[in-house]
Amino acid sequence: MGFISGSSLRRGLNIPSLPGLSQGTEFWRGLRIFCETTAIWRVQIDTFCSPCSPIPPLPGEISRRQRIEFVLSLQGNPLAGLSSNHRRNLARAKKAGLSLIRTRQTSACDEHLRLMKASMERRAKNGESVPLELDAALPRALLSSSLGELFQVTDGSRILSSLLLLRASAGAYYQSAGTLPAGMEVGASPFLIAEVAVTLQREGVRTFNLGGTNPESAGLRRFKEGFGAVGVPLESVCFCPRRFWRRKLYSAARMCVTLARS
Repeated sequence: MGFISGSSLRRGLNIPSLPGLSQGTEFWRGLRIFCETTAIWRVQIDTFCSPCSPIPPLPGEISRRQRIEFVLSLQGNPLAGLSSNHRRNLARAKKAGLSLIRTRQTSACDEHLRLMKASMERRAKNGESVPLELDAALPRALLSSSLGELFQVTDGSRILSSLLLLRASAGAYYQSAGTLPAGMEVGASPFLIAEVAVTLQREGVRTFNLGGTNPESAGLRRFKEGFGAVGVPLESVCFCPRRFWRRKLYSAARMCVTLARS
C-alpha cells in the first residue's frame, strides 16, 4: 500500500511497509513505470513490519538509512528470553503494585503523547536525534479505526508507561510508547511489554513486533533485545524516480523557488 500526496513538483509517494520481494527487479521496474505515468517526483520507501528484503541501489537516491526491528515469537513462553535486568525490573514493578489497563478511547491520546514526549526528551539528553514535536492525528486515527489499542501501566493514581499497539489477527506491532521518569524507577516499561506479550499470546497472537531502532539508539536496542526478540535488519530509502535530465530540471526548479522565497 502506498500514499500519494502533493501536486506538480511536490507530488510524492510513500510506501510505509515494503513487501517481501525476491531478488528480481520486477517490482522496482514496475514502481518506476508507475511513477513516470503518475508524475511522482519523490518516493519514500519505509520498512515498518517488513520482512528482510534488500533494497537495490536506485537511480536518483536522496538518502538511505539502516534500521533494525525486533520480533518476539509468542509461540511458547513469551518471557523465556528475558534478560536478567528485565527480570529485576519486573520484580520491582510487581513489588510496587503496578497493573495493566487498556483502552481504545481517543481521549487517552493526550496522556500517551505526554509520556512519549518524556521519553523523547530523555533520549535527546543522551545525544540522540529524535522528534520533540508530536502530532496527535495519527494515534487518534488508529484508535478511531480500531486498528490501534493503548496498553498502559498505572500505579493506581497515574499512568506511568503507555504503548500504542497495532493489532491484526495473528500479529501485533509496537507503534509508539513513552514512560515517565517515575515509571523508569519502578520498571514500568519492561513490565508493560512483558504484560502485553502475555496478554497477546492469550488472545491468539503469534508474533509481537517490538518496532525498530536506528544504529545510534544503543539503549533502545538493548531494551528490545532484552525480551529475547530476534533482530531483523532493514533499511529505508528516499529517491527521485524521474529520468536524469528531469531530476536536474527538478533540482533547478526547486532552487529557483527557494531563492525567490528568500
